[in-house]
Amino acid sequence: MAAATVTSNVILNDTDRYAIQLTCLATDTGESAVVKIDKSTLVGPNGAEPSKLTLLSARWSIGNIAQVTLLWDDADTDGGGADTDVDRVIMRLVGVGSADFTGLSGLKDTGSGGTGDILLTTGAVTNPGTYDITLVFKKQD
Repeated sequence: MAAATVTSNVILNDTDRYAIQLTCLATDTGESAVVKIDKSTLVGPNGAEPSKLTLLSARWSIGNIAQVTLLWDDADTDGGGADTDVDRVIMRLVGVGSADFTGLSGLKDTGSGGTGDILLTTGAVTNPGTYDITLVFKKQD
């Protein structure tokens, strides 16, 4: 977003969980597949990069944005050097809400070959558009 204030605040980063708060005040057209969590920078339970991130819970407040879509990155699995593959939708967020997936052992990334990074895309923005999103993930070996 060219005309926006976007922040990421890591709330928790221990051996098996990662929690982050994402906020934005937007005055332009939005974000498109922006990396919000780079999985390769995390250390999982075995001391190496986690193989997957599983969403345990989410809390959000979206204002003047049609929707916010969270995605798992499935980038360049064909080796062509470009993001030619389809990213997998984790969930679409609208309005104010929360979701707890711990009873289901979380929402799992079932893809293969991608980076597993967490991406964010916004829909149409009405000035000013805002989001405040808190996500909790389990790091998988």
